[in-house]
Amino acid sequence: MWTVGFGSRVFSLNHYYFWIPLVAPILGGAVGGIAYEGMVGYHHPTRSHGPYPEFRY
Repeated sequence: MWTVGFGSRVFSLNHYYFWIPLVAPILGGAVGGIAYEGMVGYHHPTRSHGPYPEFRY
């Protein structure tokens, strides 16, 4: 953010910067999982459990 002219104020705004390393990985993982299922997982074949549904793994 320093390169676009915001300076160091971006990293210390109201001393809430500590939330970024805590919340960003959780939100990024959730968004990434949803994006993967929507774009890649959609094209995977559905699981067939065969003639014996009680033997599911």
